[in-house]
Amino acid sequence: MLAWGLWQSSVQGVFTIGAADRRYVDAARYVEDHLPPNAAVLSIVHSGSLRYYAHALTVRYEWIDGPWLSEATTYLRRNGRSVYAVFDDGEREPFRKKYGPHTDVTWLDRAPLAVIDGGVYV
Repeated sequence: MLAWGLWQSSVQGVFTIGAADRRYVDAARYVEDHLPPNAAVLSIVHSGSLRYYAHALTVRYEWIDGPWLSEATTYLRRNGRSVYAVFDDGEREPFRKKYGPHTDVTWLDRAPLAVIDGGVYV
């Protein structure tokens, strides 16, 4: 029974969860060490860890309607914030699709500041 439980745990990835989730801490450390203290970071899945580990101001962009993203980032900049984004690999194209028709997202085509753990883009 014990052997079966260990085998199932291994098959289900229980022993590798920590390694996969390390990307949240690594991304937060990068933000803390490399972005200015006045940074506002657009994010979804990393928003909590960026706030917790990097003490960064995060903006959950999925709550902003497509036409309003430009207004939101303009507001942040007018109030002394530098705007950045932290995306997991699978978030870039949905971001482009939602906001591309309403604002310039060509910055997504440029090289990111960093690629962390092979799939987190800053």
